Amino acid sequence: MSKIPLEDLLPKSDWSIYRLARMASIRAMELAEGRARLTKETESEKEATIALEEIYQGLVVSKEACDKFPTPEDKKVVLQESVEEEKKVPATSEAK
Repeated sequence: MSKIPLEDLLPKSDWSIYRLARMASIRAMELAEGRARLTKETESEKEATIALEEIYQGLVVSKEACDKFPTPEDKKVVLQESVEEEKKVPATSEAK
């Protein structure tokens, strides 16, 4: 599947395009780190494309939308953005 309609992806992110972009990037990083694919039905080897296909198939959904997509729990990955994962750089001022 080469092009996935945005209208089919947005419900999996509770209709937030920003959450969708974050979900796809988190899942693509997980795949790049060696996590197993949830789908074998892909022609692409690119992590970002595989992540979007998993979201499209309902195998990866946001925490807010997880109850709207019935999928066997052993195959579903629910992504929750975590503040602890974000590295915050303290602001420094070098005014002299």
